[in-house]
Amino acid sequence: MTRFKCWVWRSYGLALCSLVSLSRAFAQDAPPNPAPPTAAAASHVVTLAEALDTARKHAPELRQAAAQTEAARARVAIGRAPLLPQVTGTASYARGTANGPQATQSRSSLGTRDSFAAGVRVTQLIYDFGQAWNSKEAARLNAQAQEQNEHAAALEIAFNVRTAFLTAAANHALTDVALATLANQDRHRAQIQGFVEVGTRPPIDLAQSRTDVANARLAVLRAQNAYAGAKAELSRAMGVASDPGFEVDAALPPPEADESADIDALMHKAERERPEFAALKRQMLAQRATLRSIRGQYGPSLNFVGNVDENGYRLSSMATNLSAGVNLSWPIFQGGITNGRVDEASAQLNAFQAQLDELRADLRLALTQAVLSVSAAREALTVASELVGLAQERVRLAEGRYTTGVGNAIELGDAELSLRDAQTQRVTAEYDLAQARTLLRRSMGRD
Repeated sequence: MTRFKCWVWRSYGLALCSLVSLSRAFAQDAPPNPAPPTAAAASHVVTLAEALDTARKHAPELRQAAAQTEAARARVAIGRAPLLPQVTGTASYARGTANGPQATQSRSSLGTRDSFAAGVRVTQLIYDFGQAWNSKEAARLNAQAQEQNEHAAALEIAFNVRTAFLTAAANHALTDVALATLANQDRHRAQIQGFVEVGTRPPIDLAQSRTDVANARLAVLRAQNAYAGAKAELSRAMGVASDPGFEVDAALPPPEADESADIDALMHKAERERPEFAALKRQMLAQRATLRSIRGQYGPSLNFVGNVDENGYRLSSMATNLSAGVNLSWPIFQGGITNGRVDEASAQLNAFQAQLDELRADLRLALTQAVLSVSAAREALTVASELVGLAQERVRLAEGRYTTGVGNAIELGDAELSLRDAQTQRVTAEYDLAQARTLLRRSMGRD
């Protein structure tokens, strides 16, 4: 009976000490938990859709790509110009001698007189073996290729924004884990302090708990710093000035519809969707048109020529003359320059074909890696979730053992550390899966 009363009074004392120490901790001794960076001043929570929309409006890379597209379209007008009529107006004035062979003209006089001339010349290409036409077609196809390159630049910006956004969201979630760990460690410190004050626990337990709290606080600071840096990188990816006054939405993107599909099926679909393939194929068509244009230089060019001229020695008595005809020009020998241009264009066409083969090989590798990464990340997330459950159970048991006086502070701290590591692994696995899906999305040509 005496032992039973002692056990009751001991349990009552332990519970009372726990309550007293908790109240003291929150009222006096416990340091305030650090809040997330700029949480109070945060203007709003940025979602992934908002980040992508901001990048489309402000990313300098997209403005650069759009300017290059406009330049390519302007080159189409330049290539079309030789196919249209060419009109040239001329006017001249001169003062010189007017000697001539006629009897009424002087043969060696040094006297001078005014001379005026004005005219309009019109030329129209009739036929040049496809030189001008194929040159214009090459410019048009290159403009279409640049439009696809602009689309590819937009996809790359979207991929960079998604990657930076998920990195920031992951660091946001890791900051929450660190803050939760600090709160638990602080709660345990307050509990242990009460036990030490009533003499049921040695002072070394309190020293160990304070060390755990300090380490947890350091982990929070590191997580907050990583989160702030990730937000700065996200701001750069969006093309705006870095502004710490926003938070990142931690919601994970949905799965991709074809993340478990066959690689060959993904290859076929991605090659049809990715703008890099469309751009390269149009560049090849443009190069073939350029090659035909250069080969046309082996033949002559036929042009219509019309002239209207007025000339005379006084502006009040000008004589008008009209002329019309055709002009045939044939560069018979130019030192082999045409042969060199043909060889250069043919080699460039072969280079484009090799580039296309390389792009296909890179695409297959990227798709294979993305599908494997998605599969591995899903498995890792399953394991990490199981580890969190086991770690939570371990903390629960360690707390019970310590409260009843069976366990020690080191055992409780190790359990808390194990839980923090497991939660960190789960967050990492969640965002690794999201990043793998983002890579698959980019490989498939989706923004």
